[in-house]
Amino acid sequence: KGIEHTVQKVPPETETVAAKPQGDGVDAVPTLPAESHEAGEAAKAPSVDPAREEFRKDLAQKLERFDRQIADLRMKVGKLEAAARAEWDEKLAALIAKRDMLAAMLDEAMKATSTAWTSLTDRAHDTWDELEKAAREAREEL
Repeated sequence: KGIEHTVQKVPPETETVAAKPQGDGVDAVPTLPAESHEAGEAAKAPSVDPAREEFRKDLAQKLERFDRQIADLRMKVGKLEAAARAEWDEKLAALIAKRDMLAAMLDEAMKATSTAWTSLTDRAHDTWDELEKAAREAREEL
């Protein structure tokens, strides 16, 4: 089957670079009026559900706070004797692995369908609670 071709008339407000004297021999590149460009950009931007954005911000803030706590724990662990430090390095590694798992859940939740969204956010909240409890216990023990 042949390819169907259509021709569209270019609106007069649309200009091409070649229509303006450039003197450099560059091929014509169409330019759109500013309002067309802005409308196109707005259409490309995905609309974000406010609940998802709030969840993302909240969890991102918690992860930042947790990262600061881990940094404090690392400073304290660095002052321990070698045997105790090795044990604490393992504990910190486990905390960091759980933190990374939570960050991955955040990414997954932001891309999830509405059906999976609730399950993922529930799991993320449960994981955060476990992580927070483990970090609190580590701070108290250290």
